Amino acid sequence: MGKPKVELATAESVTDLEAKLDALAVESKQRDQDIEDRCAKIEKSITDLKQELLSKIRGIEQTAEYHAGSIQQAFDESRELGENIKREAEKIAEIQSHLQTLDQQMAGVESVANQNYQALEEMQREAEEVRLEELKLAKQELEGKAIETSRKDAEMVQSHAKKELDGATEKMRGEMS
Repeated sequence: MGKPKVELATAESVTDLEAKLDALAVESKQRDQDIEDRCAKIEKSITDLKQELLSKIRGIEQTAEYHAGSIQQAFDESRELGENIKREAEKIAEIQSHLQTLDQQMAGVESVANQNYQALEEMQREAEEVRLEELKLAKQELEGKAIETSRKDAEMVQSHAKKELDGATEKMRGEMS
């Protein structure tokens, strides 16, 4: 009894499997056909793109040939411009070098001028000190001369006063005698 049910179940399973396999085969064929159709479309697109690209490449080549003369002329002008720029750069470098030399010379002149200015200030200060010392000495000399003159004047006045006093005293003695 167990066997007929198993055989029946197996037969049904095999039939189901065959149906599923047939369905899968149909589906597979359909997919294969779809893939083939897609591949054909892709190949046609690739062919169309190749044709389009070849056409564009020919157009570009023609344009390149057409512009080759202009490109060569532009290249020559560019090279000439580059040479002009190089010459100008050399001139600028020369001018910068000259300016550096002038800057160094100016720095030297400024340094000498500052040294001279400081030397002049020092000389002026020393001259001022000498002048003040000379004025001090002249003042001392004048004061000494003034004192000497005052002393001589005082001596002269004293001598004159003594003479007058002596004269007056003698006169008085003469009158008293």
